[in-house]
Amino acid sequence: MHEKNRSLRVTAISFPFLSSLPLQPPPSLFSSAHVCHRSVTAGVWQIQGNSLQLQTPRVEPLGAELLASVASAGPGPGHTLALDTLTADRTYSSGERSHCDPQGPFSDVAHWRTVMGSMSKSPNILLIHSDQHRYDCLGVNGHPFIETANLDRLAAEGMNFTHAFTPIPLCTPARNCLLHGQWSFQHGNIMNADSEAPAEPPVGLPSFSRQLRDQDYYLAYVGKWHVSTTRGPDAYGFCEFPSHDAYDQWRESQGCPPAEYANGWFGETVSGRTPEQTHLAWCADQTIDYLRKGADHEGGFFIRWDPPEPHLPNIVPEPYASMYPPETIPPWPNFDDPLDGKPIVQRQQLRTWKIDDWTWEDWAPIVGRYLGEISLMDAQIGRVLAALEELGLVDNTLVIYTTDHGDECGSHGMIDKHFVMYDELVRVPLIARWPGRIEPGSRCDSFVSHEIDLATTFCEVAGAPVPETFQGQSLIPLMGGGRNDRQDILSAYHGNQFGLFSQRMVRDRRWKYVWNATAEDELYDLDSDPHELTNRTGDPACAGELTRLRHRLIDWMRQTNDPLCNEWIVTQLSEDLSI
Repeated sequence: MHEKNRSLRVTAISFPFLSSLPLQPPPSLFSSAHVCHRSVTAGVWQIQGNSLQLQTPRVEPLGAELLASVASAGPGPGHTLALDTLTADRTYSSGERSHCDPQGPFSDVAHWRTVMGSMSKSPNILLIHSDQHRYDCLGVNGHPFIETANLDRLAAEGMNFTHAFTPIPLCTPARNCLLHGQWSFQHGNIMNADSEAPAEPPVGLPSFSRQLRDQDYYLAYVGKWHVSTTRGPDAYGFCEFPSHDAYDQWRESQGCPPAEYANGWFGETVSGRTPEQTHLAWCADQTIDYLRKGADHEGGFFIRWDPPEPHLPNIVPEPYASMYPPETIPPWPNFDDPLDGKPIVQRQQLRTWKIDDWTWEDWAPIVGRYLGEISLMDAQIGRVLAALEELGLVDNTLVIYTTDHGDECGSHGMIDKHFVMYDELVRVPLIARWPGRIEPGSRCDSFVSHEIDLATTFCEVAGAPVPETFQGQSLIPLMGGGRNDRQDILSAYHGNQFGLFSQRMVRDRRWKYVWNATAEDELYDLDSDPHELTNRTGDPACAGELTRLRHRLIDWMRQTNDPLCNEWIVTQLSEDLSI
């Protein structure tokens, strides 16, 4: 019997063998590739009693052959299954009839396979990893007027992690934490390339990208590399990536004027360039092209876009440059921080940048351009998400948005980063969407060390072995509504263009302790002082908390083999000798 091309929506199928799960189904059921005389494409199937209920069907024309297998233990109650496309454009052989007792619109079924995430092929991953985006500069995270409709919608369709923190608030080391799943002092890259100690991780150190490549993933990279000056993305398993000067060549072909940097690091409104001609828009175009290529790959894909934005200088075209007029932007609650009782290096930071006498009138235009560039980035992210939908890839794609670290951007009167562990710098946005795995509109307030945890997560999503060198916890249980056992979060810093400056931070729900190896320590009560204005290290009422957090820091340094965990430092911290 030969059927004409047609598509049918399947609602339920009954299998007698399900009553004996989780035992392996009879081998005869899966011994050969049967042919069905109707067609349906994979959906999410939930085991309910002796039947499989299709929760989110996707229907396509006939034509593809079902080739899959069942895990040795077979699926069990509470698991989900995926049904690959069944075919009907060939003759049905009654001699190949299976043991199924169909209750749906077809009478024979080919192979099934158990898959993580109930996907018909390896899950795809789209990572958008920006540079220097503050947690509080998103609509979904409480900013009163910033326009980030696309990232807000991503959170509404997925999960917003409210307590994600960077393992190190510095660009290159943070990116290596993500690639290698380790703390900065473990992989060895503790500073950016243009600094006193620009060491790179050793060749051959395991990376999540190499693990995914070994799983036949198609990997593409767009945007800011900032991982190594001697090794490109191909050394880490990425199949494709634009050359470093590709955008400049494209700009020249478009007749765009040279980039403007008249105001240095403080940014400016750019003339002679439309939003469509920005680096953000160009990178979005490249990302969309790689999505199309990834859609044709038989395995899964991992596509990573690292916008260099909104890292300063914010050179922004209209209408985004004037989207947030300076007179409408109120000062940050901690803008007027006198920095009393805090490490002198913080006041030195202001003086080095020549901003120690700035008023909010000086700062507001800079903050406005920072917010404007975030809105421009959000618009381009929206284009990428729309392309994902147009390609029919949404259901099988985990989308992650995050950043490497935040930005002071006027908080505490400071610019950029360095020497500090304030929440404006170490707390980061982290949003995940994965249909069928993440409840839309959900929030997770568990502590997350985002770069390190994502490395482990990507391996588990792809079904790849997690290297023993990885230090993170998978976010998959959290995405399913669970919680982790972390009671606090930690971060490290080692200095950069102003030289070596060792810091370690411990932060729990109420307290933050910052150990400054060569400066005064810091202790903040986040309940009474959420903007971190008053250093409580000298307050006798806080002595017990200070001792507790110092001992917690020693424990963490020992667990991670922190090279600073020597007898001198342990004595200093354990005996409260640190100033």
